[in-house]
Amino acid sequence: MIDPVAIGNRTYEALKLQLTDNCYYFALPGELYAAIDEGKAKQNFQKALVLVRTKSDKQTITKRINKL
Repeated sequence: MIDPVAIGNRTYEALKLQLTDNCYYFALPGELYAAIDEGKAKQNFQKALVLVRTKSDKQTITKRINKL
């Protein structure tokens, strides 16, 4: 079983690292916001798109934006 508190703690720890040159730094909050705030989710996914390094990552993030 997945513990939501543990997920929250790990997410917080990951965001504290300030890896702002990594697309996953923004994709993570994009995923988390997707269920509660589509606007914030889209903002984060768009920031991730700017930093993406592979074609497959770009396709995946673009699909996530289109699902919002």
